[in-house]
Formats: sequence, C-alpha cells, structure tokens
Amino acid sequence: MVFILVWNASVWGVFLSKIINTNPIVALSYLPHRLLEMSGFVLAGIAGALLSHQFEHFKKGHHNKRVFRRILNDIGLLVFIGVVAIIIWGLIESFILQIK
Repeated sequence: MVFILVWNASVWGVFLSKIINTNPIVALSYLPHRLLEMSGFVLAGIAGALLSHQFEHFKKGHHNKRVFRRILNDIGLLVFIGVVAIIIWGLIESFILQIK
C-alpha cells in the first residue's frame, strides 16, 4: 500500500511541477481531485492495517469474537467510505470539473 501511495504521489509531483511552471491555475484545479482521491486511498490503507493487526491477534489465539466482529464492522465502514469517496470524486472530476 505504501509503495502505491508513494508511486502515485511521485507521478503527480512530477506532473504538477511541470504544469506549475507554465500555468499555476491549472495546477490548482487538480487539488480537489488529489486531496479527495488520496483520502480514499488512506482510508483503505488504514482498513488494511487494522485487518492485518486483527488477523495477527486472531492467529496468536487472542480472539474475542465480539471485539473481532466490531473491528470487522469498523473496517467495513472505512472501506465503504473510502470507496464511496473515490467514486464520488471520480464522478465529480468526470462530469463537473472537466479541464479543457
């Protein structure tokens, strides 16, 4: 997950550094997309870390089914919010913030 985030950030960093030199207003127009897309990725990363942590505890025998179910519900909520954020901002970018 970290590799994907770093790679994505580096690609956008190079892209925006090229655009800022020619037209800073266009570079600013990408800001809403980047912030909201990254929030979805970060939420998915947090959910993955929580899931990994819970499976590690479960594997070691430290399992309480009630706590495990609650954390799985929280993980599901984080994934749902992240996916919805990415979809909504993808639609907004496609239909409302069309840069020409």
